[in-house]
Amino acid sequence: MTEPKIFSLYSGSKGNSTYIEYDGAAILIDAGGSFLSLSRAVDAVGGDVGKIMSVFITHEHSDHVSALETLEKRTGLPVHMTNPSAERFIYSCSEALSESIINHPPLFEEQVGGIHIKSFRAHHDAAMCVGYRVSFEGSSHEFGIVTDTGHTTDKIVSALSGCTHLIIEANHDVEMLKCGPYPYFLKERILSGKGHLSNEQGAQLALSLAEAGAETIVLAHISEHNNTRELALAETEGVLAGYGVRLDAASQRAPTRVI
Repeated sequence: MTEPKIFSLYSGSKGNSTYIEYDGAAILIDAGGSFLSLSRAVDAVGGDVGKIMSVFITHEHSDHVSALETLEKRTGLPVHMTNPSAERFIYSCSEALSESIINHPPLFEEQVGGIHIKSFRAHHDAAMCVGYRVSFEGSSHEFGIVTDTGHTTDKIVSALSGCTHLIIEANHDVEMLKCGPYPYFLKERILSGKGHLSNEQGAQLALSLAEAGAETIVLAHISEHNNTRELALAETEGVLAGYGVRLDAASQRAPTRVI
């Protein structure tokens, strides 16, 4: 049995996508950015877009779905999405893509080959936003991902506890955001309980998950205008000292290995 292969293909305001491959099956979580950037990133990690079996969408915002139209034309694969997100998304997508969407309640589970994927609620200003926990038949690895949430809850921590490998959000440095170029309404949106996690909030989530057994944590959705990779990593490194967790930060421009 092979080990899972998991990469953040890219992560940020321009696009988000995560590639998961295990025992001959491959899926994506989100398909933002352009189809060209997506296919190049999949190639770069040794995958094949034509062999991806399903896409699981966290929410309907464009940086998580913008490659879906072309991806669907090329592959015809099923797209899993919660009912509220699908209801909003179908107004802006083609009929062919809408027919490929498999609607789910906010909490659902699916099996793709030896990959088991389970959703949980996140808190973002979308029609619905979810994170995912992924397990693999015959493997002790478990993977969790949550970005695009304005705050964390005991339910989010519980949903991710015990995952060995994770992608979590560290979107902004609060002072950089407050003093930065964004208009006031956008700053308020990002800082709200339905916006994005700050470096400090992400670090506290990372601490809870390290205490629950996390081995690798990749920080993601790092703002190009209101954060830096160095600030995000420094904040989390400070709280994880002594836990032995491998820490990294996802890039908007190149794949980042999780496993």
